[in-house]
Amino acid sequence: MVWSAIESGPYPESHLATWSPSKGDDGVYVFRMPIEADGAMAMVGLVDFAWYARYMLEHPKEFEADLLSVGIDHVNGNTIAAAFTAVTGEPARFEPLPLSAVAQSWPDTKIGLAGSPGYQDPTLKTMAEMFVPWFTIWQESGGNKGLWTKDYARLDKIHPNRMKTIEEWMRSVGYSTEKYPSQLKSGLFGDSAAEIKLVHDDNKKN
Repeated sequence: MVWSAIESGPYPESHLATWSPSKGDDGVYVFRMPIEADGAMAMVGLVDFAWYARYMLEHPKEFEADLLSVGIDHVNGNTIAAAFTAVTGEPARFEPLPLSAVAQSWPDTKIGLAGSPGYQDPTLKTMAEMFVPWFTIWQESGGNKGLWTKDYARLDKIHPNRMKTIEEWMRSVGYSTEKYPSQLKSGLFGDSAAEIKLVHDDNKKN
């Protein structure tokens, strides 16, 4: 039997909808996310993700007993803000949020509850149990080093025309000052903008 696996990362189609910027009183758009400036997320656009998946199915021998870990690049908050400015012409900056405070703002929803026997299903995790480890891993992966790395040279050989920057992704989808529509169908994060503002305001008080 021939097997292979593909590993992705956070989709900007979802992540940059959930954590979209808000315009401050000074006219600057602010991206607020629960990760420090030296952390980084290996994002992967859905179009490229689909391309890699199809390529692997069409070339099974090339990936026999292999894992292909795909991504655009290791992207940090400052890179996202700079890309936004390059694409829209609007000033932007990044401000980190404390992960613990953001996690406390999430509802006690268990992911996958609708298709399980019930809330007490031990295989289910709350949003905090799921996403706090994710952000912690990304925090320790800045510069494509540490806990989660990608072989971008390999990806360039497989897909020379792949997206290589978050700015390129923003241009491809028309990311703008208008809130990008969420790709999540579950409403998992609720009113993310309101939650982010609440955490930001509380953090300023403290």
